[in-house]
Amino acid sequence: MSTFKGKIDEFPGISIDDFEGNNLKSSIYFLSHVHTDHMRGLYQCEFLKRLANEKLTLYSHEVSTIFLRSRYPDYANCFQYLPINLPTTLKTADKFEFNVTLLPAGHCPGSVMFLFESDKHTVLYTGDFRLKLAEFKKFKGLYTPQGTLKRIQKVHLDTTFMFKRYEQFPSREESLGAICNLIEEWLEQDPKNIVNLDTRYRYGAEFILSKIYERFKMPVHVDQRSYDEFYKYLPNMDKCVTLSKNTRIHSYCNGYKSFCSSGETTIRKIVITAMFWKDWSKEKQINISTSNSNFCRACYSTHASLQEIRDILKFIKPEQVEANVVPEDDICDTNEMLDLIDECIEGNTPIKRSPMKSRLSEESHSKYYDCQKKTDKVDTKGNNNVNVEVSDDDDVYDEEFHKLRSVKDKNLIKNGGEKRCLDFDLSMFD
Repeated sequence: MSTFKGKIDEFPGISIDDFEGNNLKSSIYFLSHVHTDHMRGLYQCEFLKRLANEKLTLYSHEVSTIFLRSRYPDYANCFQYLPINLPTTLKTADKFEFNVTLLPAGHCPGSVMFLFESDKHTVLYTGDFRLKLAEFKKFKGLYTPQGTLKRIQKVHLDTTFMFKRYEQFPSREESLGAICNLIEEWLEQDPKNIVNLDTRYRYGAEFILSKIYERFKMPVHVDQRSYDEFYKYLPNMDKCVTLSKNTRIHSYCNGYKSFCSSGETTIRKIVITAMFWKDWSKEKQINISTSNSNFCRACYSTHASLQEIRDILKFIKPEQVEANVVPEDDICDTNEMLDLIDECIEGNTPIKRSPMKSRLSEESHSKYYDCQKKTDKVDTKGNNNVNVEVSDDDDVYDEEFHKLRSVKDKNLIKNGGEKRCLDFDLSMFD
């Protein structure tokens, strides 16, 4: 869950992935992808009307832009997309000029990182990402016209899994093979058997659904709303999903986190998750099932592992890293994460680094220093080590949006045009 507040100090007048509070004073906006923890305030009338009245623009990848224009057709002109790996020059209302380059993030279709460049500063905002170093190195936007790597002083980093317990994850191909094996095993046991895929998010599992179709030539049943608001705009998904119940693989086909079922079938539920898989290594299984085989878990991550993060930081050698995901309810986790950040950038900085508290919210940095003063012994009965069970849901919707859809300004959500995205490149998730 992103805790980034939208602002980059070196680039005044812009806001990223947060569209409420002080961010309403910005004059240029950016959205890394359409998951709700990166869309705070975007659905509110105050923000949408400000975009239109002030003739402001929110920039994103083409896939995200098409979704936004469809969802808010009355404000379609406020949403624009930028090219990948090519710099675009923009200027804020206060005449601050800078370049921005979109880089693929590999988190979900349309997810991007933003590389911001001015005369004095170069800052990378990753949003949510999962990339291998070999993929990252190929991005032309990271290099000067002479072919040298740009000097990136600061990174605003996706730190979702920046913990030693998430040192590594199986590759996407390994995970997809394990998921498909669970499906195949169950479907072959009995012609009445069906599969319920719990992907933990409504939007973002497209690569999984694509690989399932590729292997079984069988589409996955999804609900009407998911199809109308997402899949019909993605040509790649035409054969991969269906509105018909006459298939043996289903995913949120009766509404979000709900499943159409029949008493005549036997269901295997496959939960696809990452947070469950602590201390995974290549010697361990990628999937597990219960004794009756009706419930299984499979490891699949759309966020970078600690090793993947470490590899990229070692490559670009930033002077400073700010965490986009701070577990403020678990101080020991926060400490571990910040220590790992310092390990990754040690030796990169020619001048003294900012203190750790500069990378935390004002509320949490006091907790950090309080925790530093305590002994290594943790009082598990007290409030100093609150272990919260965190869901790795990455939903594109939230309750506020549901309320807006049903009650507020329905004209904002009316059906838009039928423009479809260009085919998105599934290989970026490989």
